[in-house]
Amino acid sequence: MKRFFLLIPIVLLNSCFFGTFRTAEPVGAGNVEKSVWFNVPLYYTRDYRENAKKEGTFYPKANLGAMLNFGAAENMDFGVQFDFSMGLGPQVKYRFLHYEPVSVALGTGFAYNFFAEGFSWNVDLLLSGAISPYTVLYSGLLLHHAPDYRISANEEDFSNISDFRNFFGIAVGVAFRNFRIASLIKGANMEVVFPIDQYPPFIWGFNFCF
Repeated sequence: MKRFFLLIPIVLLNSCFFGTFRTAEPVGAGNVEKSVWFNVPLYYTRDYRENAKKEGTFYPKANLGAMLNFGAAENMDFGVQFDFSMGLGPQVKYRFLHYEPVSVALGTGFAYNFFAEGFSWNVDLLLSGAISPYTVLYSGLLLHHAPDYRISANEEDFSNISDFRNFFGIAVGVAFRNFRIASLIKGANMEVVFPIDQYPPFIWGFNFCF
């Protein structure tokens, strides 16, 4: 039974969620924001990809996640996040500095990973600047403790992955807000993360807010 449930993320979505998809701006007291995302590691060339396999640092799949955010106060959000790599757990974001249009916030949380059977956690230092009522540019310094899903060319079985390690990176993104598509989607982020590691060179992803 355990191996059956492991096959779901293994076959479909097994990579490292290494990103934030959040600006430093809170959602606002009393507001609720729902979001879903995907991200995928990208390699420059086929040779670069094969070198990652030889080094045992190859991410084979994309990743999906979702978050439910509550505006607990003017400068603080609480949320619940589920991610196939990190797991399920709470998140909090506190904006401790704000000089219009610039905000600085600290985001952190932890999660239990049901597949690797252990705890993940993250600490994100976020900086954002609103360039219009509809567009926010943001960046972040990221530290994530998560299962190491990197594999080599001869590895095929993901079910025994249980090693957790720290991943560092720098995120750069743009967030679009205050619009609606089909009365449903009211925002979107596009984000690139540059891991402080040789492979992969960057991780690219989107999220959509409802």
